[in-house]
Amino acid sequence: MHTNARRPRADAPGRDGIARVVAGAVAVGLALALVPVTGATRAAATDHSAAGSSTGARVYATGAHQDAAVPDIAWITWAGENETVTDGTTVTNWHELGDDAWLEVTCTLSDLTSGGPVTAYAPRANSWENPDGTVGRSTDGLGQLYPGMPPAGVRQVVDDDTTTFTVSCDAEVVRYDEQGRAGGNRIGSDPVELGGLVFAEPESLNQGPGPNDAWMIEHVKATAASAASPWRVIDRYQGACAGQTHTATVDIAQEAAGWSARLFNESVQCGDGSATAVLLAQDVDTLDVELVGQGFSAAAVGYVLGVDHGDAPESYGVAGAVVRPTWSGGELPPGRTRLAGTVCDGACYQVGTAVATRGAPDVSLGADVRANTTVPFSADATADVPDEDAFGAGGSPAAVEVEPAVAPYTLATARCRGSGAHVAAWLDWDGNGTYDDDERSDTVACPGGSAAGDVVTLTWSQVPADTRGGTSFLRLRASTDPADLASATGPAVAGDVEDWQVQILATQLTVAKSADVPYLTDGTGTVAYTVTLRNTGNVAFTHDRPAYVVDDLTGALPYATLGEVTASTGTASVTADRITWSGPLDVGASVTLTYRMTVTQVPGTAGAAMRNVAVGSATPPAAGPLGCEPASQAAGLCASVDLVGLGLTVDKTAAADGAPLDDGARLTPGTPVTWTYVVTNTGSVPLRDVSVVDLVTETRDGSPLVTDDPAHLDCGAHGAGTDVVLGELAAGEQVTCTATRQVVPRP
Repeated sequence: MHTNARRPRADAPGRDGIARVVAGAVAVGLALALVPVTGATRAAATDHSAAGSSTGARVYATGAHQDAAVPDIAWITWAGENETVTDGTTVTNWHELGDDAWLEVTCTLSDLTSGGPVTAYAPRANSWENPDGTVGRSTDGLGQLYPGMPPAGVRQVVDDDTTTFTVSCDAEVVRYDEQGRAGGNRIGSDPVELGGLVFAEPESLNQGPGPNDAWMIEHVKATAASAASPWRVIDRYQGACAGQTHTATVDIAQEAAGWSARLFNESVQCGDGSATAVLLAQDVDTLDVELVGQGFSAAAVGYVLGVDHGDAPESYGVAGAVVRPTWSGGELPPGRTRLAGTVCDGACYQVGTAVATRGAPDVSLGADVRANTTVPFSADATADVPDEDAFGAGGSPAAVEVEPAVAPYTLATARCRGSGAHVAAWLDWDGNGTYDDDERSDTVACPGGSAAGDVVTLTWSQVPADTRGGTSFLRLRASTDPADLASATGPAVAGDVEDWQVQILATQLTVAKSADVPYLTDGTGTVAYTVTLRNTGNVAFTHDRPAYVVDDLTGALPYATLGEVTASTGTASVTADRITWSGPLDVGASVTLTYRMTVTQVPGTAGAAMRNVAVGSATPPAAGPLGCEPASQAAGLCASVDLVGLGLTVDKTAAADGAPLDDGARLTPGTPVTWTYVVTNTGSVPLRDVSVVDLVTETRDGSPLVTDDPAHLDCGAHGAGTDVVLGELAAGEQVTCTATRQVVPRP
C-alpha cells in the first residue's frame, strides 16, 4: 500500500499506531481446496475444525468474493498479527484425516534480509495522514477477494526498503498413537506431493516518488527453481476503480536461479480496492521472494492441497482423503501480461485475461472432489461442498430395497475414477449411528475411463439380520491404496469420501412360536401351538405381493396327529406335512395361527424330539423339510419348538435264598430278602439327580407295619445308602440297585 507522500509525520499515527506510508505487499498462499464454492447451499453442520496452525492462526479466509475462483487457499501464517517474523521460523498447518491421522504441511522461512523488522499482516483497509495534512487511504485487493484472511503477509515496515527471504514447504500424512496429535507420539508417516505454492500480494501495489524523488515502482517477486515455467494465474480481483488505470501485471522471466514472476501495478493504487492476482507455481515447494516497496510491503505462503471429509452425523466418525487438484489453462508465458484491473486509454476497459480452471484430482467418486475447511458433520449428510456426484451430476442413491439375512444387496449406480484406485462402501444397516464391521461392502477397482467416473458394482454378500428399515446413511470411500478402505474412518493418502442419506426399505418378517407344554410324558394328551408372523419391516405386503408363513410338521407327525388349524386373519391350508398361510400384511401387522396335536407316542430314542419349524418369507418357501439355524432363529426369521420325551421306570423284584418271590409271598420271620431295582430312563434326553428310595412295609397276621427306616440300597458305582442320587442317567440307560433285609421277627 502506498501514498505519494515521501514521509509521514512522526505524530501522525497510522492504523497500527505508527506513522507510515504503506507500500505494495505480497502474499504467498497455498491453493488448498477446502472452502465450499460461493453460493452453495449448505445444511446446518456441527462446527468441527478440520485444520489449524502451530501459530494458532486460521488456515483459511472466512469468506470469498462472489467472483473468486479459488476461495480455498490455505495460508501459512508466520506469527500473530503485527508480531515480528524472525528468520528460521518453521510453521506447521494440519488437516484432520480421522483415526489420529493428519495431513501436515510444514514450511520454513529462511535467509531473511530486510532494512528493518518484518511483521505478520492481514489484508485490510488502511488510512493515514500525509505530511500536508491530507488523509490517504487504500483497500487491499486480496482482502476484498478473500475476506477474513489470516495474517499471512510477511510485511516490511521500513519505507523505501527491499526484503528478501526463502520459503520451503513439504507435506506428509502423519499417524499418531491413541493420544492423538496433542500427545505428539508419531507412529508413522507418508510423504505427500505438495502440488505447488501460491503467490499473491496482500497489500496494494503502487507507484510514486522514492528516494531523491526518483520514480519508484513497487513490486513483489517470486522465483522458482524449475526447468520450465511453473506459473499460472488461478484467481484475481478486478478492483473497485472502474474509472482509473490500476492493474495487477506480471513479468515472467527465466533467470539463472529459475523462473520468476514479478507482480506490479502499472499505475497508482485504487483507494477503494486495488486490483490483484493470485499465482500458482505448480509442483514447486520452494520460492525465493523479493519485496520492493515505496512504503510498507508484504508476502505470504501456502499450498494446493487439502482434505475431503464425509458429512454424515458426527457419530459416524471422521473419514478423510487427501485431495490435490489438477489445473488447466491460465499458463503465463514469458514476458508481460496484464492479469486484472482497469486500463483507461481514451475509454476504460477491464482486463480480460483468463484464469486457470481447477480440475478434478486423479482419483474421485464421480467427476470431482473438493476438500473442506471443516469436517462438515450434518444431520442429513448435505453439508459438504457441491462435489457430491458419485451418482452422477444431480443424482442420488435410490432407496435400498433388501430382505435382511435372506438375500445379498448390490449397489450398481455409484461411480468412481482413477487408475489403480479402489472403492468400498458402508451402510448403517442397523441404524445405530456407526459403521460396523459387518456393514461393509466388497472392495472393487475403479475404472480408469470417463471424466465423470464409470459405474461400479458394490455388493454386500449378507445383509445383517438386524437391519432396520427407515432413514440411514451410506458412506463411499475411494483410495489409491486398498488398505485405506479397511475401515469406514481414517485417512486415504489420495482419494475421495462421500456420505449420503438413504432410505432402507426392509422386507422383514419375524416369526414366533410356542407350545403349552415344555416336554412330553406318557400323561400328555394334546399340545396346543401358537405361531405368530409379524411384519417388522417398513414395506407392506399386498395381495399381489403376499407374506408367507409355513409350519413344517415333518418332525412332529411321527409322535402326534394334527387337529384343526385356525388363523386370526385369512385362511391357513394343510397339505401333507405343512401348514401354509399367505396374504397381505401391513407394516407392524401380524397374523396368528393356532392348532392342537394329539400325542400318540413319546420320543424315547436318545436325542429325539417332537419338532416342528415355522418360517416366514416374502416368497413361497421351497419344498422339503425346513431348517432353522440358531442365528436365524435369534433373528426371528424362523422359530422351532422341540418337545423332548421324559420317562422313568423302576422294575423291582424280590428273592429269598436265591429264589424269586411272588407278590404276597408269606415268609418266616428272620428270612433274609434281597430286592433288586432296575431304574431305566425311557425318555429321549438325559435325566439328572434321580433319587432312589424304598420304604419297607411288612404285614403281620394281616396287620400292616410301616417301618420307620428305609431300605439300605447299594447302587454300585452310583453309591449306597437309604437315598441314592444317581447323578446323570442317559436316555435308555439302566442302573441296578439292590437291598437286603431280614423279615422282622415276632416280638
